[in-house]
Amino acid sequence: MSRKRLSGRVCCWLSLVAGTLGAFGAMPAASAQQEDGVAGFRGPVDAAPKVANAPLSKLMGVVLPGEGLPTFTLGAIDNAAMIAQDDVFFANHEFDRPLRVSVPNAIAFDFASGQWFDVPGRGRLWVAQVKSETAYGLRLQFSNFDLPEGAMVSVYAPSRPDGAQGLYEGKGPGSTGSFWAGSTYEDTARVELFVPTDVQLATVPFTITGVQHMYRDPVTGAGSIGDRALPCEQDVSCYPAFANVAAGVARMYFVDGGGFVCTGQLLNALNADQTPYFLSANHCISTGAVANTLECYWFYQTSVCNGAVPDVNTVPRSTYATLLSTNAASDYTFLMIEGTIPRNLWWQGWTTAMPAVGETVYGVHHPGGEFKRYFAGTAATSPTCEPSSDSNQIRVNYTNGTTEPGSSGSAEYRNFGGGDFRVVGQLHCGRSECVVDPARNRGTY
Repeated sequence: MSRKRLSGRVCCWLSLVAGTLGAFGAMPAASAQQEDGVAGFRGPVDAAPKVANAPLSKLMGVVLPGEGLPTFTLGAIDNAAMIAQDDVFFANHEFDRPLRVSVPNAIAFDFASGQWFDVPGRGRLWVAQVKSETAYGLRLQFSNFDLPEGAMVSVYAPSRPDGAQGLYEGKGPGSTGSFWAGSTYEDTARVELFVPTDVQLATVPFTITGVQHMYRDPVTGAGSIGDRALPCEQDVSCYPAFANVAAGVARMYFVDGGGFVCTGQLLNALNADQTPYFLSANHCISTGAVANTLECYWFYQTSVCNGAVPDVNTVPRSTYATLLSTNAASDYTFLMIEGTIPRNLWWQGWTTAMPAVGETVYGVHHPGGEFKRYFAGTAATSPTCEPSSDSNQIRVNYTNGTTEPGSSGSAEYRNFGGGDFRVVGQLHCGRSECVVDPARNRGTY
């Protein structure tokens, strides 16, 4: 069996709690602190969501032709060659990056090449497409984005309009005029711009300056070492005691040159105000610019044990986050999600008390960026997690399930009884196989 390795470093939760939550008033920098988890039925940022349940063309009643729309076709990318690069990377025992799933593809964008359609009594609709053959999905970068009042943009895969992303207005998320739109899962992304009747475009309203070509299948993780998740991975839906925990864990996709996947989770504050604080790893996201590109995919999991995997294109997602605090030595990153969050999430409880050697600990994660999985293991000493010198680490010898690239940043939980699972650290690195051998199937937190 091929060996899968987790890239990056793990943090000890102690340094995060004392150094970060204290700085935001959530708790004092003191020893032996902890907090319960809490259910959230409405987060503080979703009171007035602007999410396109359908493309602008459908919302405006415009019937587009089935073919012939102007399309920017990009240069070919060899998916197998990208996968081979990753295999070499991990075979060389390098632990300083998360799992890559997409690469940039150049585009020569010309707004004038788009096609206009009338929207009777309302305005006009501009439409164009971007295509990168062999891609499992695309993500478009908008620059110089500056829409007049009433104008809106949506982005979607033509064959999957129920996954439309947007509606983008003004200067876009963050109001900077530059952002990565939500991902679309097909080799073609359609862009639509609505302009009201009484609005004239004085200048070109945006340019598309970047495209991420996804060369891994987001459902199966095809292309990862071993081709897809290891056979010992455990469907989290088979462990109902972890239903709450799972509701607070997200698949992460972000852009840092290429596009990468990791795992993260919401954290509760002492005042339990449902501020969307989010924990992951420094080797996943370490700058504010990359945090701004974050997409969090919620409830990407089966509904029943070993059931059907949902369509990643249509699960709820949040885009755009800000960096609050990060540290390379202990490998934590602490974010706040700025975009819309769905209902019924779970804010994880946490503790600064380290587990005892031999204690059973648990985790929920997205190996290879696939749907949500579960593991259990025993806490041990001697993490030997190269190249970190941080002493606040917990080694976990997996006894049920494992972790893989894409699991980075996922939390380790202690069990306080009665369904009370609390975060104590996040995944830093490991060597994982489907064997009962602590030297070969372990992670460090």
